[in-house]
Amino acid sequence: MGTCTHVVFAGGPIPGVDTRSRLSARLAALDVARVVAADSGLELADALGVDLVPGRDRVVGDMDSLAGPRLGAALESGIDVERFPVDKDATDLALALDDAAAAAGSGDRLLVIATRSGRLDHMLATVPLLAAAPYDDYERDAWVDDDTLHVVRGLRRLTLQPGATMSVLPIHGDAVVTLRGVRWELRSQRLSAGTSLGVSNVVEQPRVTIDVVEGTALVVVPRPEHDEEPEDVR
Repeated sequence: MGTCTHVVFAGGPIPGVDTRSRLSARLAALDVARVVAADSGLELADALGVDLVPGRDRVVGDMDSLAGPRLGAALESGIDVERFPVDKDATDLALALDDAAAAAGSGDRLLVIATRSGRLDHMLATVPLLAAAPYDDYERDAWVDDDTLHVVRGLRRLTLQPGATMSVLPIHGDAVVTLRGVRWELRSQRLSAGTSLGVSNVVEQPRVTIDVVEGTALVVVPRPEHDEEPEDVR
């Protein structure tokens, strides 16, 4: 994995109790270098038991979704809050990712924690944003409720549970993919934008290798099958 993990909490409805419990346990296993909350993402951090650290962590956004008392408490505690106009050209999550990336080093990990609930347009924008070219210097993952997404360019090895379902999807255009350790392996296979060829594969080996030699791909692993953190090889 990358040298350090920078966690970005997206705004949106708070997941249910069981999902919160699983996410909290996963977060507790991480050595987090820095946290950035996108507007009401601060309330998601609260729900998962993550306390922002003054002088290190930040809240960014237009603050149109964060409850006034919670925003006031953050300011009182010394958390750095950067407020943007409501009329702006970027989502709060984009601003938070930019902030996280600005403090990260090449090869560090950007981890977005988000929810499928809430506005569909926001959810649809989250994944392409994380996979966008400005963040190519970083390892990129997302936990979306109980699903895990990995953005892959180049070689990556994932530790997965045999029998688990996983999908490989091209994003931002075609991707040329070699995939090993699964039931239906791919060898320098071009996955065209919009194809369903990589959907619903099955993990056969505890180590799955994916090599994206052209373009960018997403590996999507639904929970509860996915129980391990990935290992990245560059």
